[in-house]
This record gives sequence, C-alpha cells and structure tokens, in this order.
Amino acid sequence: MTFWADWRNAEQQYADPLAFAHDKLAVRGVASSFGFTDLIEDADGYLIARAVRGGKNIVDAVRDHYDGGAGLTRFNDFFTGR
Repeated sequence: MTFWADWRNAEQQYADPLAFAHDKLAVRGVASSFGFTDLIEDADGYLIARAVRGGKNIVDAVRDHYDGGAGLTRFNDFFTGR
C-alpha cells in the first residue's frame, strides 16, 4: 500500500505504474517507502497466517516459523504458496 501511495503521489511524473515500479521498486540506491524489512515482514506474515489457517494456533505458528529456520526459505515458501 505504501508503494501504491508513492506512485499516486508521483502520478504527474509517472502516468504508467509499471514504469514507476521499474524505476523505484527494488532498485539499488533508490529510496522507497517499501523497504526490504517490509518485504520480510509481509512474507513472514503471509506464511504465519497460512499456518494458522491450516490449524495451528498463533503461538505455535510463530514459534515454528522463527525457531524452525523459516528465514532461510521464507521468500521461496512465500512465492510457492501464493
């Protein structure tokens, strides 16, 4: 949502949202309101929510995610599960 808001605020310069994304999203040296930690948090939140939806309680889902080494595979798991 923050990245969408960034585009809307720059819409005069970037009529095409795809061009904005190519210029601003995950580009070294370009400041963005959607940083790498935001990406990590979103991927982790998605994976934890899927575990809860699958029947785990929230405490076990969070513990299993962070103590189970999910940081090593979070982006692959996120991409595969979406």
